[in-house]
Amino acid sequence: MAKKQERDKARILEYLSQKPVKELAAKKVGVSHATLYRWLKEDHEFAEAVDETLDEGRGVMSDFAESQLFKAIQNGDLNAIRYYLNNNNPRYGAYAQHTHSDKPPNEFKNVAVVPFPRKGYQNKDKN
Repeated sequence: MAKKQERDKARILEYLSQKPVKELAAKKVGVSHATLYRWLKEDHEFAEAVDETLDEGRGVMSDFAESQLFKAIQNGDLNAIRYYLNNNNPRYGAYAQHTHSDKPPNEFKNVAVVPFPRKGYQNKDKN
């Protein structure tokens, strides 16, 4: 019984390194989430290993998410472009940092707000 439990714990850690969700790891290994949480409570070394592996798995997922974001930017996805600029460039994130109301900060008083064109948009004013 103890060998199977150790094997299951190792498989859980392996799964968590790629997909950092405890419940999914338990299900994939065939262990109930109640059993997993009991192991975490009773086995402090395993709990520590799970925490470290979750951090590793989150890093893997963050790298993957960033790669997908950059692909979307390369494909011209305006939402991805806007998200990246708002979160990584202080020139573009200024409005988001200053607002807690519907009113823009003073430095934006005389700036015209022009919405980005949507997919399939065609400028009908062009001749």
